[in-house]
Amino acid sequence: MFFEDLGKKITKVGENAVNITKNVADSAVQKTKSVADNAVQKTKNAADSARIHGQISDEEKNIRRLYLSLGEQYYKAHKADNECEFSFIVSEINEAEKRISDYSEQLRGLKESRSEGNFGTETPLIRCPNCGKQMPADTKFCGECGSKIEKAEEK
Repeated sequence: MFFEDLGKKITKVGENAVNITKNVADSAVQKTKSVADNAVQKTKNAADSARIHGQISDEEKNIRRLYLSLGEQYYKAHKADNECEFSFIVSEINEAEKRISDYSEQLRGLKESRSEGNFGTETPLIRCPNCGKQMPADTKFCGECGSKIEKAEEK
């Protein structure tokens, strides 16, 4: 009888240990699930927040584009007006457009000079004896092939 009682007690202790282990495991699973659910929710919130920030940024860009268009239309409608309340801005734009025109003319001059082979200088031109590239006469090495340019008096 002693061994039967001992066996029952051991069985009961074993069952209690199994139940405790099961409860601990269930608790761990519930905590893990809770942490995972929390992480998923935070990720969704972060994604929603990023999406909304993007939408705000897009709308702000749209407003800046509309402001630019509005200002451009106003300028075109009033650029000849000397009496408008924004005449100082209109005159600054007119001056900037004049400077752009002057710069564009300078660029055209440089392009024409280059196409004529003058390189924007009055230096006489020579050709590389190796590759035929045209260059200023005072050049020591060809910018195209790297050959040393010997002057007529050096030979």
